[in-house]
Amino acid sequence: MEGMYCLSGTDRPWLRRLDHLICEVPDIEDAFERFVDLGFPVAWPIGRFWPSGRTAGVALGGINLEFLQSDMGAPEVACIQTLVFEPVELEIAAARLGELGVPMRLAEKREGNSELLRLRGFTDREAEVEQLICRNAYPEGEIPIDFFLCEYVPPLYKRLGPQMFPALAPLVEVEISTPNPATDWMQINALFGLPEAKRGVELVLSEEPGERAEVTAIRSDRGPLDLEGWPSRFQFV
Repeated sequence: MEGMYCLSGTDRPWLRRLDHLICEVPDIEDAFERFVDLGFPVAWPIGRFWPSGRTAGVALGGINLEFLQSDMGAPEVACIQTLVFEPVELEIAAARLGELGVPMRLAEKREGNSELLRLRGFTDREAEVEQLICRNAYPEGEIPIDFFLCEYVPPLYKRLGPQMFPALAPLVEVEISTPNPATDWMQINALFGLPEAKRGVELVLSEEPGERAEVTAIRSDRGPLDLEGWPSRFQFV
């Protein structure tokens, strides 16, 4: 595509796929309701799954879109600035990224609130005890776009993975705008560029003035979505 930099990549056997996008929103009820009304299946309902905000998720087709409304500093319009990848094995992926110049910090996410565990799909019996939700790896080096790795525990992966909604038209492309695509492409491609047969969703970079890289367009076979004036810095095209 003219003016675009595709993340054609080389083989990255430690990364499996793009798992989800984090969309920061000013009003999570409004965002969640709009997408559910458009027919997107609920991946998980609204809940305080982050310590400083509420989240919810819908399945887009191969990946999930996570809505996040922070308690402090929620944006005036919806924006996507964080990509989340699924590793084949977290420790190996973190080590490989470290070798590429981006050290990774490993962390576990656990949940002890029984109500939140039930909202996540755990049974009443399982919700009686604290559960491991996922293990993550966060970059500590300088990177041109925000991302982290997420490895769900098997029960949650079964509920959140792409196999849950096979009838959805898969996403075709996620466009990321960055102030310096020619130079940012080299680092981003080295970190998580995946060959087409593995990555599932095409990732492309385009030029857009600004301080941070962010998603500006999401494309699928479903075609453009009418979000009725929903304030957003990205489009479904």
